[in-house]
Parts: sequence; C-alpha cells; structure tokens
Amino acid sequence: MGTERMAFLDAKMINDIYCPNACEGFGRNLRCQAGGYPDPNNCNVCKCPDALGGVECERLQPSVCGGELIATDQWQTLRSPELHDSRNQQTNLNPSFNKNVQCYWRISAPEGSHVRFRLSDGEFPCSYGCQSYVEIKHKLDIRLTGFRSCCYRPKEDTISDGSQIYSCFY
Repeated sequence: MGTERMAFLDAKMINDIYCPNACEGFGRNLRCQAGGYPDPNNCNVCKCPDALGGVECERLQPSVCGGELIATDQWQTLRSPELHDSRNQQTNLNPSFNKNVQCYWRISAPEGSHVRFRLSDGEFPCSYGCQSYVEIKHKLDIRLTGFRSCCYRPKEDTISDGSQIYSCFY
C-alpha cells in the first residue's frame, strides 16, 4: 500500500477470482516455481513473484543491473546504479532520474546460514506514493512484499529467514 506497484499476491488473488480456469486444458504442463502461477494472458509462461523470471520462475529476473551475489563472512557493498535520464543526463539523486530502470539482486549464503543486509544509504527522489525505492525481500516466501525504503533511510539491518535475500531497486 502506498506505491504504484500492485503486490504480487494481490494480482494473484484477482486472477484466481476472475480467471480461475484461463489455462485449464492448455497443452503445456507448467511447473511454476516459487509460488508463481500460469499467466492467464499467456499460458506458456508463469507470472513470477517480483525479482524472479524465466518461463517457470526458475531464475533471477533479468535486468540491466543487479545479479547473483554470494554472501561471505566479510561485509560487501552493493551499489545502486548510476541512473541517468537520457534527455538531460542527470543522476539518480535528481528528481528527474530515469524511473523505468529496475534492478534485481539475489544474495545467497550456504544452506543453513542467513544473510545480513544493511541499507546504509538510500537517497531517492521523494514523491507521493514512494515511486522510487529499494525493496528487501528477506522472508522464506518470496511472494510476500518486502520492506520498502524510499527517500533517505538510516542504517538498518535485515536478516534473512532463510539463506537468501532479494534486493529490488525500482
């Protein structure tokens, strides 16, 4: 609530109510992973939770920035991209930065371990509805909307429930 993006589970509920049989009897036998579901507009692919992609939600969502990272026992720094508006070459700290860039990172630790994530700095153009933000998905169920930070945020640690954390930059 409070952002322009619809939560994955809200969209899933709407599709379950209004399009429950859209892909029934369709030839392809999809095995959507991570709580994804057959896309009622294209039964050949799954609708995936934010941060995941692929036909069956089997991989990280492709993006122009982000990627797969391995957590270690040493602090590592994840930097947001330098976003530029192609019209006037202003950086991401300016209110007119390119709002169309989305970046996805998956940070993984060995099985049985946890990931500690610290959002130490975060400056985004402040606007009604938190239109630009970082979302930290630390729960075992990736379908759940994670902690969202917009504008400036002081240091704050998040510890994963499992061995992975997803960081999504919108």
